[in-house]
Amino acid sequence: MIANTLSLPKLIKIENSDTITEKSVFKLFKQSELLNEMRYNLLKPENFGIIKFEIDKNAQRKGIFKISEIECIFSNGSEYYHKATNLLFYSIDIKTLDPLENDGAYIFITINDYNLISGNLEYQSPNQKHFIRECINSENSIYTIEKNINLVVANTTPSNCGFLPIAKLKLSKNGLELDDYKPPVFNIKSDQKIIAKLESSMELINNKFLMIKKDIEDNKSELNPKKYHDHFIKIKHLSNSLNMMEQVLNEDQILPKDFYLILNKIFANVISINPNINLPKLPEFKYLNIEEYFTSIMDFMNEILNKEISEKYKLYLFTKKDNLYYLKLPKQSSSIYKIALKKPARVSDAQLMEWLHASLICEKNEYHFMIEKRSLGYERKHEHADIEINLKNEYLFFNVKLAPDQALNDNTLVISQSSSKYNLFEPDAIVLYWEMKGK
Repeated sequence: MIANTLSLPKLIKIENSDTITEKSVFKLFKQSELLNEMRYNLLKPENFGIIKFEIDKNAQRKGIFKISEIECIFSNGSEYYHKATNLLFYSIDIKTLDPLENDGAYIFITINDYNLISGNLEYQSPNQKHFIRECINSENSIYTIEKNINLVVANTTPSNCGFLPIAKLKLSKNGLELDDYKPPVFNIKSDQKIIAKLESSMELINNKFLMIKKDIEDNKSELNPKKYHDHFIKIKHLSNSLNMMEQVLNEDQILPKDFYLILNKIFANVISINPNINLPKLPEFKYLNIEEYFTSIMDFMNEILNKEISEKYKLYLFTKKDNLYYLKLPKQSSSIYKIALKKPARVSDAQLMEWLHASLICEKNEYHFMIEKRSLGYERKHEHADIEINLKNEYLFFNVKLAPDQALNDNTLVISQSSSKYNLFEPDAIVLYWEMKGK
């Protein structure tokens, strides 16, 4: 704990006694730990949310909302863990609630509020005063806060208490029931929907980035200075966005407020690709619906990207299994497919070209036959590929030319490396550039 930021607890004292027992020393340390944790969390108001949460499905089928297990940090910094037992559990009988008044209402778990920053530690109710006396004087465990925990149904956040929304109600033809609601999480990485949406947006931004980059490379001599500058600005902002997204995905834990700030920076980079973009009206950030907020922001980003950067190509990523890359080719009238190998940082251009020249490129149905031919000493050549190599920056582009009848059919193209000595030179990824008509 940082000494100049947080003051030591003033409520912990040793009563007049000639002896200090092991139990009393342990208790003093636990009390100090509890109070300092609360102070720390209060100084970080964004540090709250669900860590672990389960409801009783059997009770839900009977119209009862019951918590099976919860681990969380309340909005006032209190940390809490509860696992239901026969003697102690938290529940609400939804059937007893007024359907019209509670349509769209939230179920909050709350804890009585207290001010731990104040030097005098003044509390707003006798219950809270009792709580702190119990923490300090109780002969039992100091974590006896269950009597201060409540479930509250409300349309707005409760006041004068620590709270956390854990469920939402909706009115259906069967009456009042639980809505499909995701409570605010302490760690964004635990919300699979948000992370899946982020990965999808990242893939789209990467596609746009590669499209612009390739357009610059293919038409560098023909681009006028203004168009080249516009392309360069887009590359810069999209690259910044990708770096920030990758940073989020590489972290083990991201707080909602931190993700909010990062996502705003990403959004700012996306809209900067065109200074004349009409800014959409963004939803207000609220902890009650962080999942809805984050996904809507990423939807706005995707809409802007698709509008501002038209795709000449659609990217298809080859699937990798062991040393085998494969992709089901989309139908097209042309017999030429444009493919790119992404060069790893540790591999030189010459080494990547060696990997390509030694690889086997063929249609999946003939793969085992081609492997057998190679084992018998046949020439190592690309049976179904007319390789036209073009090395640009971090990508090795080449064309695969199939017979016209093969190009029209649904074929799976296979690229593999049968020689283990080239394994260290394999690409980070293999991508098919499929030209989109009418773009």
